[in-house]
Amino acid sequence: AVVVLYSWLAQLSERSSRIAALLLPAVTAGWEIALVALFKQCYCRLVFEKGLAGDNSPCLVAILGVIHSFAESSRLLGLLVGAVLNEGDSWAWGSAVSFVLNIAIRQNWIRVAAARLLGCCCPRLLPLVSFSLIGQLHANVKVAFGYPRFAYPLALAFVRGRRGLQPLFTESASMCLLVCVLAE
Repeated sequence: AVVVLYSWLAQLSERSSRIAALLLPAVTAGWEIALVALFKQCYCRLVFEKGLAGDNSPCLVAILGVIHSFAESSRLLGLLVGAVLNEGDSWAWGSAVSFVLNIAIRQNWIRVAAARLLGCCCPRLLPLVSFSLIGQLHANVKVAFGYPRFAYPLALAFVRGRRGLQPLFTESASMCLLVCVLAE
């Protein structure tokens, strides 16, 4: 739904495509954070509080990896669709915001800011963003599970390039993919 809304906004005008490109990374990161917080609550209630024994880390890593992979894939897909639909540089705005957000998230600046904000205005929600096993596993999973999003676009670009075609349908989309790979 996020990618479809982004694609629709990107087609309206140059201004709306830039606004959509700025919002796409924040919205996908927000959904990822919300899903991880929901998963954390479910895990605590269904496993941790019931005292179930055993090593649950493989299941946790797999679920967190899927959440992160889907978030990153939808972000990349949105940028590529926008680059194909609009020959402009609106994708560059989204790529820049993604780069800054990735740095902020990897350094835990977003978590600290959210904790301070929730601590002031809604302390009851503070456990959703507090440091935990799930949060640490999520941070570690991001290193390995973010890269698979590049497999399909790179394979498509390679095959199309070998056939003498524009690698990703437009020059703008090819530049978008290159910048996203380099920014990672």
